[in-house]
Amino acid sequence: GMLSIIMTIAMAILALTPVGAWTYTHILQVDPSIATEALKTLVFFTALPLFVLFAELYQGLLLKERRSKAIILCKVSNVGVLFAVLFYLIRVAPQLGSAIGGISILASYLVEVIISYFLVWKTPLMRSRNKPLVS
Repeated sequence: GMLSIIMTIAMAILALTPVGAWTYTHILQVDPSIATEALKTLVFFTALPLFVLFAELYQGLLLKERRSKAIILCKVSNVGVLFAVLFYLIRVAPQLGSAIGGISILASYLVEVIISYFLVWKTPLMRSRNKPLVS
């Protein structure tokens, strides 16, 4: 959990402050035009560690409840959304360039988190653990 937070903060600093452009052009010695494209993409990857954290957390709970088929649904949804968003953006917004990949990956993991969250709380054992105190 803490590593995901640290990675998110580090990526946000690189993507959203002048530190990123400086790192790409001076330390990595990337051409400034390529650095600009890379930073556009990095913005979308900033939240990815948190999405992966929650997807793995919820899917771990599903495994604990012996619901491995639910995890297959999560993973298939991830790949399906990845391709759907990728092909959609290539057709309707090609000017986004390299950011299309970042947006597609972020959307796919977001869907995976949402589906795994709802599948976890659909599990009877999870619902019974969270019954209200007063009926």
